Amino acid sequence: MKRALVIQLVIMVFIAVGLYGIAYPEEIKKQESFFLSSLHYTAKGMAYWYDKNNGGIEILTDIPYSKLNCGTCHISSCDECHKAEKDKKLSYSVKAAQNKEICLHCHKRATTIIKIDKEANQLDVHFKKEMHCMDCHTAKEVHGDGTEYTSMRQPGAMEIKCENGDC
Repeated sequence: MKRALVIQLVIMVFIAVGLYGIAYPEEIKKQESFFLSSLHYTAKGMAYWYDKNNGGIEILTDIPYSKLNCGTCHISSCDECHKAEKDKKLSYSVKAAQNKEICLHCHKRATTIIKIDKEANQLDVHFKKEMHCMDCHTAKEVHGDGTEYTSMRQPGAMEIKCENGDC
């Protein structure tokens, strides 16, 4: 009798988990992966600077950030930047993520500025020196540190400062 009751209880738990899933609050997810609180994942920086309350472009467009497709570029997995193919097999690569084109795939504003500068024959100092994004930006800036920053200008979000000669 007792064994039958335990079996019924176990079956009910499996059914409940199957129907409702396991409760896994966002806070726990963020504690387990600091990337989930990074600006690359949350896109909070873009939302902050776009917002009309902060003097952003929404003043001109009258379209809330949440209605734009900007979030489609924000990274949901390491594959977005680190995926490489080696011997016809997919693999993880730090070098792949250091490729400027990987960054520019999502950072369309930078891509547009580069194009305008090239057409005007006025290359940015970084591109004149053939620098890549990761020459200045650090892994902490890209992957996060567990703090959910509002923007890259918030103290602590960025480590490199050009005026320190770090670039």
